[in-house]
Amino acid sequence: RQRETMLKALYETTLANLSDAVRVSDAADRTIFVNDAYVALTHGPSRDYFLQKPFPEVYAALHVRKEDGTPLPLEEAPTTRARRTRRSQHLHAARMRTLEGPELVLDVSCVPVLGGTGEVVQVVTVYRDITELYRLKEALELRVAERTRELATERDRLKVALDDLQNLEKVKAAFINAVSHDLRIPLSGIIGYAEFIEDEVGGPISDEQRQFAHNIIEASRRMTSLLNDLLDFARMEAGRFAVEPRIIDYEPLLQEALATFRPPLDKKHLTLHVEIAPALRRILADPARVIQVLSNLLSNAIKFTPEGGRITVRACPEHEHLRVEVADTGVGIPADALPHMFERFYQTKAGTRAGGSGLGLSIAKSLIEAQGGQIGVESQEGKGSTFWFTLPVAAEPPSGS
Repeated sequence: RQRETMLKALYETTLANLSDAVRVSDAADRTIFVNDAYVALTHGPSRDYFLQKPFPEVYAALHVRKEDGTPLPLEEAPTTRARRTRRSQHLHAARMRTLEGPELVLDVSCVPVLGGTGEVVQVVTVYRDITELYRLKEALELRVAERTRELATERDRLKVALDDLQNLEKVKAAFINAVSHDLRIPLSGIIGYAEFIEDEVGGPISDEQRQFAHNIIEASRRMTSLLNDLLDFARMEAGRFAVEPRIIDYEPLLQEALATFRPPLDKKHLTLHVEIAPALRRILADPARVIQVLSNLLSNAIKFTPEGGRITVRACPEHEHLRVEVADTGVGIPADALPHMFERFYQTKAGTRAGGSGLGLSIAKSLIEAQGGQIGVESQEGKGSTFWFTLPVAAEPPSGS
């Protein structure tokens, strides 16, 4: 008995000094112990008040409810369930109105104490006040809900803007495509008739008239080049851009591209130097697209190299690729412009003065990358530029095939 008395005193002392509220009930749900924290939590008058008053009356006075605010009958309370099931019970968020009025949110845990034959002799219920945490949680959930609504509204707005932008892109691509096609036909006629005049097909002309005709031809060719760039750009935007690689010899392709640039080279008295590595392997590429890229790089080199300058075209193997370089002794490119040279519509000040669409290098980049290669530029302002690109070397056929 002395040991039982000592254990009971130790048990009650331990529960009495817990910071959480504790209520101990017997098998008939009569309150046999509450600690001071329980009295403070419920705003009760004293510990004796709870020991003497029937618990159903106390429970009714506390107006216990579920988290959603609906009443929680005593039959469904964690204490009753623990006694009925002989298992621990937990209720995360129970709402309770204290005896003096303020509402609290509690975390409730119940543990049944079993006797020697397995019957419930006591139930220990611990109440933890989580009101502040719950209010923070509710405030956070409210803020999250508000922000979610704001994001949904912003998403809808962006979707509308994206749809408008996509429609605008379609209209732009269709417009560029239509304009490019519609303007190429009259431009071809202008060039043809200007050439007739220059060649004196319709009769003799003066030197001044010949120069006028020549200027018309040059301007029309520049316009044709611009339209070709716009047409390629429209095809890329519309996803109708095609590359058809096949195994080809590079040297004849290079000579074909260079042949068309002899007149502008001679006109500016530019020296052309060609360096082709011996026994150059064949490459896997689209010949028409390779000539297009070469033409763009050679045209730029001629455009930005002063009279009497030098242009060098090199071709040499580099690992499993062919590396082609077009180097000039022209005006060069500012260091801050180099990272942007292959962006759409980007032009340096020199490029703006020389005219053009700002699309040529961007298109060249797309053409080379579509064929499995890379493209880049090295330059120093005032000392010329070197544009380079690589294309994959074709696999050699097996011996004896």
